Amino acid sequence: MDLDAEICHCYHVSLRKLIRFARRTRPTHPARMSECLGAGTGCGGCVAKLALIAEMAGQPDEEIIRAIAERWPYD
Repeated sequence: MDLDAEICHCYHVSLRKLIRFARRTRPTHPARMSECLGAGTGCGGCVAKLALIAEMAGQPDEEIIRAIAERWPYD
């Protein structure tokens, strides 16, 4: 997985965009991640990943990538 990996497949939102959004807005609730190009509002399959990204926004990119890859190794 890399920063250009698509996290939200419905709206084609990349990990890079989501991390930048989370760092800029510091969402207090994971649902606010939907403000990033509608991520998480389609099928809902990425909602858990969005919550993790929001939670880890202060961590380095590599740590976020590692955490996602550990939890969802087949994406």
